[in-house]
Amino acid sequence: MAPRPRPLQPKRDLSDNGFDSDSGSDPEVDSEVSDDEDKFGDDTFDDEGQLPPEHYLAQVESLDVSQLRQKRYSDGTQERLDGTRMYWNR
Repeated sequence: MAPRPRPLQPKRDLSDNGFDSDSGSDPEVDSEVSDDEDKFGDDTFDDEGQLPPEHYLAQVESLDVSQLRQKRYSDGTQERLDGTRMYWNR
């Protein structure tokens, strides 16, 4: 028995994806963004989403360096590290 031919489907226009390409942006969304920027001012965030320098300076002031040096390893890893340290210190 010969395979049956598939029915032809109408061609779809792939360029029409349901979005209006000539519209650059939604004016309502643009106004909301600009309103938010006005509320917070330039001191809160810059264009890249970073906090102002004062925030990072305050973190440096409250930084506990001893916390940075504490590493928590699993028991097996800690045993291997201790063994390696003893080997190199003899």
